[in-house]
Amino acid sequence: MNKHEFPSESTTVSQDEKEAMLYVKGIKEFYDHLIVYLVFACVFGFTMSDHNFVLLGLAGWGVGVLVHGLAAYEKINLPGLNSTWEKQAVEKRLGRKL
Repeated sequence: MNKHEFPSESTTVSQDEKEAMLYVKGIKEFYDHLIVYLVFACVFGFTMSDHNFVLLGLAGWGVGVLVHGLAAYEKINLPGLNSTWEKQAVEKRLGRKL
């Protein structure tokens, strides 16, 4: 197994380990989002800074990145952005606890 891969489905992983892996995956996705935002902000912010719609779009996207970061670090709880919500939705659909 590569050190950057998650264990396969056949590997026995405890619930705590699964939650930890999902937490780390969420943080990685946030940093990926942040890097893409910063690259676009630099390119479009400097080249098209005289267009208000570009700056307004970057500001809106920046708020989205901020919310993504707060959710990734579990400072806020948004439905759909954490594994607890997914587990609860599956349990509701199945009508039993997992």
